Amino acid sequence: MPDHTTPTKRAFAWSFLLTAPFWIMYHFLPFILVQELGATTEQVAVMVSLRPVVSLLSIYFSSAIANRTDRIKKNIIYLTLLAHLPILFFPFATNTWYFIAASAFFISCEKGAKPAWMELLKINLKSDERQKLFSWVATCSYSFGMLAPWIFGIPMDQVPGLWRWLFVGTSLLSMSALLAQIKIKVDISEVPKIEKISRVQAFLKPWIEAKRLLATDPLFRLFQWGFFFGGAGLMLMKSAIPHFIMRELGFSYTELSFAVALYTALGYATTSPFWAKWMRKENLFQVVGLVTLIMAIFPLCILGGKIHIYMIYLAYALYGIMQAGSEISWHLSGPLFARQGDSSTYTSVNVLLVGVRGLIFPSIGTLLLSSFMPITPLLVGSLLCLIGTYLMLSQRQFQKISLGNAE
Repeated sequence: MPDHTTPTKRAFAWSFLLTAPFWIMYHFLPFILVQELGATTEQVAVMVSLRPVVSLLSIYFSSAIANRTDRIKKNIIYLTLLAHLPILFFPFATNTWYFIAASAFFISCEKGAKPAWMELLKINLKSDERQKLFSWVATCSYSFGMLAPWIFGIPMDQVPGLWRWLFVGTSLLSMSALLAQIKIKVDISEVPKIEKISRVQAFLKPWIEAKRLLATDPLFRLFQWGFFFGGAGLMLMKSAIPHFIMRELGFSYTELSFAVALYTALGYATTSPFWAKWMRKENLFQVVGLVTLIMAIFPLCILGGKIHIYMIYLAYALYGIMQAGSEISWHLSGPLFARQGDSSTYTSVNVLLVGVRGLIFPSIGTLLLSSFMPITPLLVGSLLCLIGTYLMLSQRQFQKISLGNAE
């Protein structure tokens, strides 16, 4: 049997590393829309909610590749190509809603490709190789953020409108990963006989599969509850943060890039290897419990920005630490829970519940922001994260799953 390890590692690494500059600009976008186009609180909330809501579409991509190794490579390549096409028109767009729709389309494609990536890694790499590769790639990708103030922040303050062309440039760079993706090798298993089903059945299938998994796998169900409350708290507060930082604190793009990119990157890059090692020694639920605890502290430091700008920098350093633990546990949970089975369905449940949270909590955050002070959604979000922490750490008798015994 031919060795597909090297092409897989190269394709995965180049795809994520070349997309790192675009992700920095993507995370700036809500702040840019507030600053440049006067985006309202409602528009920011819609953008925050669209990102997880469009993830619901990606479960149908996952459903399409379940037990279909012949579709994995095509799924990755097509979605990489499509994701950035609307971004290329940013220099000519003037309507805030276009930027929101384009970002939503990008996330839909990005989330849609994720189950295929996870299944590809599961097929072609051993568990330990997957964990090491993901940790290394994620650390390198975030480390690029340390250069953001000089590559993005300072130039954007000096050249009006430059941000539009930075989106184009970073999109083209990301799309160049197609050169590595076309070299992906995957053994094509026998294509299963496909039953013809109605459109209604096709629509309901991922939801039925999700319900089945949550009903039959108590460990996976507990994992999802903890992540649900932590993610809900984060979504609830995100609709308030851009206005708080750009309007209340009056940040420049340079200051924004130091906080959102550089300090986040420092937090992520310096702790990602420790998360990976800890996840091998400890169970997944303890890892998620610490992740949600840091989520709860993050908005309190944001509020401390009224006292000193360094509190914002501390907040985003903690955010980077949290992201390191969150991403490795979230992305590897599918293959981990599936063990030797098909992981794409587990990964799809992760994505599906992100979408469900997006339907609910950004709107609640906007309502709290418009009805009360900016402090309200941040404090309520912190409380929800603490609930997630409690759920993860309070039922130790069920916590028996870790990367160390995943194989």
